[in-house]
Amino acid sequence: MDGTCEAAFPRVYTLRVEMVQYPPMDPVANDCWDIPCSPPDPFFAVEVNGQDVGRTEAVQDQNAVVVTASFDVSLIAGATLIAGLIDEDIAEDDVIGACRLNPVTPELLRGRVMSCMASAGAFSMRFRLDPKQ
Repeated sequence: MDGTCEAAFPRVYTLRVEMVQYPPMDPVANDCWDIPCSPPDPFFAVEVNGQDVGRTEAVQDQNAVVVTASFDVSLIAGATLIAGLIDEDIAEDDVIGACRLNPVTPELLRGRVMSCMASAGAFSMRFRLDPKQ
């Protein structure tokens, strides 16, 4: 950065996942993620103001996943951003965990690194939002 101050909104940011962890069993159902008792088929998805921005391909039967994709997100003042890990299923997908920024504020964006964690450490995620150059 050259030290100049720029408006936080409207602006395009690049979202990159730095870390995601989730439990081997579904803590809501207190059961296996998939039948017959196999690990989840996770994919990462991003939405802004209820609109899908993008998602990765599901990875079959994984107890750990590394998200290498990045997503360009257009943010305006008061936007809601949801970044989450989903278990792809035949009938209905299950949310493994998600971070919800509602609203996205200039103060949050100044920190660049966002994180969230579910109770008892069942799910945690850290991601960056960097202004697109």
